Amino acid sequence: MKFVILGCLLSSAAIAKPDITTYDSSVPSSTNVQYNCVFENQWTKLRHPRLYPSSAVHWTRQVLVSHSSNYNMWREGSLASNAVKKMAESGGTADILEDIENQGIIDYEVGYDKYMVINPTMSFSNPLEMTSTNRYISVISKMSPSPDWFSGFNDFNAVNEDKQTWYKEFTLETYPYDAGTEDGNTYNTYNEATTPQQPISEMTPLNLPNGVYLNGDGNDVLPVAKYTCSLNTYSSSKTDIETIDSYVSSSRNVKYNCAFENQWSPERHPNNFPTVDRISVHWTKQILAAHDNEYHIWKEGDMASEGVKNMAEAGYISTIIKDLQNNGNSYDIGYDKYLYALDPKVTYEPLKMTYNERYVSAISKLAPSPDWFSGFHDFNAVNERTNTWYQEFTIPIYPFDAGTEDGDTYTISNAPTVPIQPISQIT
Repeated sequence: MKFVILGCLLSSAAIAKPDITTYDSSVPSSTNVQYNCVFENQWTKLRHPRLYPSSAVHWTRQVLVSHSSNYNMWREGSLASNAVKKMAESGGTADILEDIENQGIIDYEVGYDKYMVINPTMSFSNPLEMTSTNRYISVISKMSPSPDWFSGFNDFNAVNEDKQTWYKEFTLETYPYDAGTEDGNTYNTYNEATTPQQPISEMTPLNLPNGVYLNGDGNDVLPVAKYTCSLNTYSSSKTDIETIDSYVSSSRNVKYNCAFENQWSPERHPNNFPTVDRISVHWTKQILAAHDNEYHIWKEGDMASEGVKNMAEAGYISTIIKDLQNNGNSYDIGYDKYLYALDPKVTYEPLKMTYNERYVSAISKLAPSPDWFSGFHDFNAVNERTNTWYQEFTIPIYPFDAGTEDGDTYTISNAPTVPIQPISQIT
């Protein structure tokens, strides 16, 4: 079943030494999954003031790959391959991509050149496919201008081996590395080759040429980048999202006119469709909210909050509304949508959005049901590549089980689920 927002229109260890933060999920490692990954620049004049380049400061195209333990893109202490040499010296990706393709690797993504503009983030365009065998992730990008300096991480295992589950999210802050293939002691290019070639090494306060990359106190090297990968909780519906670009800068505050259209029907979902009086079959009051990336109404794989539990079981919205108000989020409340109504749509008041609050989430209960709901969460209304708002986006979505109430058909007032289970898509 699909719940649709239609026509939203503008009105170093075994891996390279990163600082790692992980969050667990309940998704078994035997399941094929996808991760949505985002790069965030942290290489700035404020954090790395020593000889910071005066122009053309950027990251070259990044190569992000999922792979098995049999493949190594790069590794500290090893000599750089010819492919890594070309990436580190010139930003060239062709040879690395050829290596990846020759290995028959399941999936990789190539980012775009990231110049130091207002928006420090870059989202990889497509989710990264991963399997129980291809559970490792590596990434590399040249820091430009520089001789052969790059950053990234290698061979990160996205599975919690103790629990044999995929991580729900992981963040790796990465440091600068010297590929050991080109001489140079400052941010310049086209230097002499290093002879003989040296192993790849992390750039630390003990080996930095001219103190490049040191912090303002001159005693440490701060991370230059941050990568965050989140388990794709949209499952099959993720690929159905349609967007149309605009020319409106993401720095501007905007409003979106949004509409919901029902697609839950006996024709599309005939199996055990509710047979009660048709007046009782409906969507409860819907919540549509704009928020920042720190706030989440719900996420597949998480335990339902008290607000989501109340919404999923009874359609109550007050707890979620209190949370939104306490966070100062912009939101609107739709009305109960009965399926007998001739018009399948619900329209909302314009939703106010800012660059900080560029994410959109929605939720509504399907009634009657135990604790089943639909909606979407954390959709980014900004095209991170162009730093512009989308002109329009359409999101088809699917039913979810809140994991708080038992029941296997369209009934209400069932026994609670003990213990409570993570939110899961009904497939």
